[in-house]
Amino acid sequence: MTIQESALLIKTKCTKWQHSKNDKDAATALAIQHNVFDKSGNPDHKAFSVHQNMADVPVIKALDKTIGRVGNNVVRKMLLPWSEGEHLVTADILDKVEQKIEEYQDHLIKLKRELKQEWPTKLKELKNRLGDKFDPDFYPSVDDIADSYTITYKLKNLDDSNDIRVKLPNSKIKKIKEDAEEEITRKVKVAQDKIRERVVGVLETMIEGLERHGVIEEGATKPSKFGNSTISNVKELADILPDLNIFGDDQLDIAANKIISKLRHANPDELRESEDKRKETIKDAKKIVDSLSGFYD
Repeated sequence: MTIQESALLIKTKCTKWQHSKNDKDAATALAIQHNVFDKSGNPDHKAFSVHQNMADVPVIKALDKTIGRVGNNVVRKMLLPWSEGEHLVTADILDKVEQKIEEYQDHLIKLKRELKQEWPTKLKELKNRLGDKFDPDFYPSVDDIADSYTITYKLKNLDDSNDIRVKLPNSKIKKIKEDAEEEITRKVKVAQDKIRERVVGVLETMIEGLERHGVIEEGATKPSKFGNSTISNVKELADILPDLNIFGDDQLDIAANKIISKLRHANPDELRESEDKRKETIKDAKKIVDSLSGFYD
């Protein structure tokens, strides 16, 4: 099966309200504090970048987080790099990707309704909180603020190097095909490398978390503990890895099977309680990382 038959290109676009404002007074104060002056002897506020959050309210934070989750939970975890502004989505996982994006779109709609209901009150709170920093001209209408938050995506087929319709001499057609195939090969290699990099990164984070668990590090008063996400990230990886490996990477297939059989069902509470289980899990994870380590040589 060709890559054109097993994957599509997806272009995601997220927009949000930019609600931070340069704080020149604070930058000037820092310049004075650190004795930074320009050629004229004035405090050089341009040497410092200070931004004032002009909309530090829960509903705006929730809107911002929803936009950020598209990048964190869809683009970085479920898609593969391809070209500027575009990613590769495998046919096997397309439904899951669309479902996840639509969940965020629906949540955005709900938050926008909350924003329109709450904004008059929140704006008064901001005015009281910001004091002299409050600038009424900074704030667009609540409708414009809501409209600035968007999540969209577009799908398209991958170009086929054999689909050349322009009328040219055979020698030029051959050159175009060779260049196109060479570019596809390069992009496939980058995508393969990214999958391996993701696997190694998730497993190394887990290894580090388990090794540090219970250790009182220098300057700390309590033993280090790993969070549930250390393990849940491995489980997410195990679930999605078989769908990402559309390039027939045998080493990655072996690694995926080992993650599923050895690490997929790891229990965070059991790992916290049992040093033996932590050691066994660390050993299994290191073997998988080692099997892929030649990739980085």
